[in-house]
Amino acid sequence: MGCWSSVRGDLAGPSFADVPYAEWADVERTNVRRRYLSAAVRAGELLLAAGRADAASTAARQALEADRASEPAHRLLVRARRSLGDVDGARHAGGACVAALAELGLEPDPATLALLADDVTA
Repeated sequence: MGCWSSVRGDLAGPSFADVPYAEWADVERTNVRRRYLSAAVRAGELLLAAGRADAASTAARQALEADRASEPAHRLLVRARRSLGDVDGARHAGGACVAALAELGLEPDPATLALLADDVTA
């Protein structure tokens, strides 16, 4: 996971800032953001599997800085907070997910709903 730490700074910031109005750069910015998001969530999943829930929470939050409505990042944050025994933090993360999606007129997908339902029964 050391390589994630060294790469995340390079990918987290605005891509192609020197060509802000170039149409081709918009496409590339979207691609870089998508790859960053995917890498952040995957790194967080691996960190969580390795028992490093605090680091997984950090990776999830970094992914959410890139895309507030990323359900995989929200789910990772919920799981990481639960792993740390932070029930309130997990519930807050779940609520933030629902709110971010609602702002876009979207509903959580079934995997997110199932994870959030676990909070109600836990």
